[in-house]
Amino acid sequence: MNRNVWFSRQFGDTSSFALRVSLSSGPRDEVAWGALELWAAGLCLTRATHHEDGTTTDAVEGDLGEVFSWFARAGVRLVNEEPLPLLTPRTVTDASDWFNETEECFDAADERAWFARRSEWRNSHGLRRASLAIALPNVAFRRAGDELEISWDNETWGTSHPGLRYTELRGAVTVAARPVAEVLEGAGAVVRAAIVERLSQAPGFELVRDVSEPGWRWLLPAETFAALDPRQRSALAADFATCNGLYFPHTETTRVLARARARSPEEVRVVLEAARLPDRPMSERLRALVRPSRPARVRPWKAGYDAAEEVREELAWGDEPAPPLAAWLREEQVDVRPLAAGGLTLIARRSDARGGAIAVDASSGAAPFRYATALGHLLLDGDGLAIDGAAESSPAAARARAFAAMLLLPDGAARAATQNGPFGLGDARALAARSSLSVLATVQHLENRGFLSPEARTALDLFA
Repeated sequence: MNRNVWFSRQFGDTSSFALRVSLSSGPRDEVAWGALELWAAGLCLTRATHHEDGTTTDAVEGDLGEVFSWFARAGVRLVNEEPLPLLTPRTVTDASDWFNETEECFDAADERAWFARRSEWRNSHGLRRASLAIALPNVAFRRAGDELEISWDNETWGTSHPGLRYTELRGAVTVAARPVAEVLEGAGAVVRAAIVERLSQAPGFELVRDVSEPGWRWLLPAETFAALDPRQRSALAADFATCNGLYFPHTETTRVLARARARSPEEVRVVLEAARLPDRPMSERLRALVRPSRPARVRPWKAGYDAAEEVREELAWGDEPAPPLAAWLREEQVDVRPLAAGGLTLIARRSDARGGAIAVDASSGAAPFRYATALGHLLLDGDGLAIDGAAESSPAAARARAFAAMLLLPDGAARAATQNGPFGLGDARALAARSSLSVLATVQHLENRGFLSPEARTALDLFA
């Protein structure tokens, strides 16, 4: 980089989120030429090794006007858009994982629309969209409640600049969302003002924010926003009448709807009603079992298995079948309600006072598993709110479903059922009936826990 540096400043805190910016004379007199470092949770995501001479640098270099213009243009969506636009059949750990997973279309009916939505999302969340000329790392930003998930994958997607290898190859962190918005907005304004002051002229790039739609709209799934009637939109708009800048805080309404993917005004009404805060505490013994935590991004189901074993031990259930869970939950002072809202299967809500409420679609034979999954969310979820559907693919959902499987079919019962000779389809059906699981869920759980080999599972021929 040209060392004739005339501006240098850090915006934010490198331990959470920061940009380090320096400006210098460009090779072709570009007014915004400079170097940029991106830091998240103490990691320099722009650090890279140059194979040609073995040097390591923390900054990327180029015309930063393009980058700050993109931050301004995409900033509202980057900081606020929470629901991923396409559902995947596999658990995804973060936005970078989601982008990789959606490279294959799972909606054969409309492949063109699938990839258009995927590309549109990346245009506002993928850092490389900021400039094709700068060797930017493959970083994705996505809202997660009051936090911002920052993930990167420089293994799957290498740089187009030969001889360059990023130090941080694959990972993800979460940081508070509001400070990120302040850094992105403030850095662009200060850099632009510095250029104007030095040159006494416009810098050749603008910081124009997209105001075509209200910022809170990005806290909701697109289909939910489109379905809202004027009265519902007005109510939401009133919540954000005094909000300024890139960051829009969640309200109770948007926090629920961001996860629900409700598709009609009626579903919006049902979801919001089902997700009301409980007004009484759960039983003392159930409150003692609450272990809120963030689910692991890798193998999140392991913690679900472990938690279910602990719950069974604390409740002295041993290896016996679980009691009818809907009635048992009510006895433990959990507010249990029915749910009929499109593709949703359950909502679980825990208040700060550890009051508990769940709403479950119990219209199918999967009801016991759904009650058990709701209990897993109630006890384990860090933010006290879970909205789950058949296609939900988050780590929290994977952990809660593993909890449910172990709660209904503990290892002792699984071992007893499979250790005496060949395990046939009739055995699987009998064990499923005793455990209040479907035959498919039973067999999957047995395989996951190592009681059934993949070959033995295939031999059962479940879909014959």
